[in-house]
Amino acid sequence: MSQDYFSLLVIYPREDNDLINLLFMEAGMIGSEVIDPETIESYRKRAAEWELSNREELLRAQEKDLGQEIQEGFMAQRIFFMTDKKSLAKLDRAERQVYEQYGETVLIIEEGSVDNSHWNETWRSFYKPLDVGRTIRILPAWMEEEGGDREVIKIDPGMAFGSGSHETTLVSLEFMEEMDLKDKAFLDLGTGSGILAIYAALQGAGPVEGTDIDPDAIRTARKNAGIQDRDLDIAFYVSDLLDRVEGTFDLVAANLLYPLLVRLLPDFHRVLRPGAGIILSGLLADQAEAIRTQAEGLGYRVLEDRVKGEWAGLVLEWTGRE
Repeated sequence: MSQDYFSLLVIYPREDNDLINLLFMEAGMIGSEVIDPETIESYRKRAAEWELSNREELLRAQEKDLGQEIQEGFMAQRIFFMTDKKSLAKLDRAERQVYEQYGETVLIIEEGSVDNSHWNETWRSFYKPLDVGRTIRILPAWMEEEGGDREVIKIDPGMAFGSGSHETTLVSLEFMEEMDLKDKAFLDLGTGSGILAIYAALQGAGPVEGTDIDPDAIRTARKNAGIQDRDLDIAFYVSDLLDRVEGTFDLVAANLLYPLLVRLLPDFHRVLRPGAGIILSGLLADQAEAIRTQAEGLGYRVLEDRVKGEWAGLVLEWTGRE
């Protein structure tokens, strides 16, 4: 069954990329397509084996779709949103903020609905298996495993909820790879495609729970859990952050944006056991120090920090102080 999404085509100075993406992520962005040779080449260098199997073909298709050349120093991005009233209201506020904050330097040149019925055929041609850390392989669900002794996580993300290749997810997986997860109670807060909860369950964690504010994300996560090579017991459910979370956990993964992490940190302790850990990974690199300071003031010990590209992740330990 096809799904319509609302599409926004934006052209802006390349230096504003992080700010524009953060603004629209906070407004509910569920996916995007970047149209920029420099960004594509940079991404290819960081993940050549994964995302861009045919760079030139992709660029030609994007420029034809855009219908115009991009001025030097600028980039274009097609950004997708859900079409319900609440999502469109948030988007409308974000567009007003763009006009007020950036004036004529950021151009919204196209708005409209897009039919998702042919999305799979388009984006599947650009994906390959991705090896993470020393032991993990993210495998597109439509591909056959090519052998090896890595732990395979099969993912069929669809349009909205990610392939697992974003730096914030990779940092989280690298942290988790280094932990003993067996029999640990695990919570994946903002689960998206479910990849972190799935990896935890594959490593013997339990109970494992995954939450997201978006019911479509929960459906995607359940689908992904069901296509693994062995049965997994994961409770995925809709929750606005910690609202419906009950009980306590040995490890919480929160791949969320900085404003949400700032808001959540004072309340995390209620779902943590003494000595429990938190993985925070939705941070831009220059936001990590502020989170570290806040966390230490609330009684957390920072065990590790890591930067990947423009993004950072932290591992915290709860000391039991309230």
